[in-house]
Amino acid sequence: MKYLKRYNEAVFVGKSSMKSDIEDILLELKDEGFETFVEISVEGKNELCRVEVRKESEFDYTQIEETIERVKHYMTDENFYIESFSHVLHGNIYTPDKIPYVMKSIIGNTKFYFQIKFKNILIHKYFLPSANEELKSDTYKSAADKLAKMGHVKRPEELMKWHVISKEREKEEAKRKAIEEASKLGTYKMTLKGRGDIKFIGDFYVYFYWNNDNFDENYQDWKSFDNSSLWLQFDLAVLPASEESKEFANNVLSKEIGLNHDGKCYLGSFGLNLTQGGASYDENDKPTYVLKPNGGFYFEEYDSISWYMADRASAQKFKKMLYDVFEGNIVWRETPELPGGVKEQILDFLCSDMDHTLEEFEEFIESLKRISVNKLYKD
Repeated sequence: MKYLKRYNEAVFVGKSSMKSDIEDILLELKDEGFETFVEISVEGKNELCRVEVRKESEFDYTQIEETIERVKHYMTDENFYIESFSHVLHGNIYTPDKIPYVMKSIIGNTKFYFQIKFKNILIHKYFLPSANEELKSDTYKSAADKLAKMGHVKRPEELMKWHVISKEREKEEAKRKAIEEASKLGTYKMTLKGRGDIKFIGDFYVYFYWNNDNFDENYQDWKSFDNSSLWLQFDLAVLPASEESKEFANNVLSKEIGLNHDGKCYLGSFGLNLTQGGASYDENDKPTYVLKPNGGFYFEEYDSISWYMADRASAQKFKKMLYDVFEGNIVWRETPELPGGVKEQILDFLCSDMDHTLEEFEEFIESLKRISVNKLYKD
């Protein structure tokens, strides 16, 4: 509703001057005994303009053609297109093959008239993106495509420029939101090393999510005694937290790996040990499954860029952050569909779906304190 309100306000500012301009063009017809009528209205996100020329005596379209052509040129400059006009075949759809025709009114006093209607599709010239940034880039592209199909040239080009500008604004907003979310986890001094002489030490935000694509399969392998250990795997991305790291991301990471639309660069993954062993048989040869985490940790790169914490302080901070996420001190990646975030997601899976105990999950949380800091960084 906010969009429509601002749109209508923008149209209202300009429509009175447009009406005045059209009436000025029609003045010469009044001097020749014609009556003229101009109406501008708003229908949804479109602006409509109806122009009518009347006379009590019969007249031919050629008598008003020159003036109507001037109105048509004016409306084209204002980014309107012809929606319909009076023609011998009734119907509201305009096609170039239809010939303008003066109609005879059969309602009220007998008069002859010619009517032409114009429409401005979706975006009005008085309404620019700076006035309302809620307009999405796809809106501009859609409008440009429709106008191009109608034969317009200048306006589609203008709208495509705003499409590009709006697209860039959307990317910047997505980056802002990503950094705002990642800032909950803090910043870390990290070393990123690639092929050849690529090596960079800088400040980054981190972002991770639980990669549960293969977890069900791995969990069943553990229960089937095919695997002795079970790990939680998380995809990890970084976002630049300084001008230097931003420059490295744009110049190097974007080429070596690629950046998401929100500026994230997914470097690889890390794993947290959920259990080492724990699947066994009791005295009655009945299988039992108890999580026995050992504080294990690993990380790996996906592409050509390896990564690790650049100093012990950042490694210790990263370790504490993981503990705070699962302890609930930091609510990470909470959404309306996922209240409680990643902690509740994993807790629900283990304790609700797989019938593990809360004590087992709490033991996993405590095991995070045993992660070796030396595995997280290199001097």
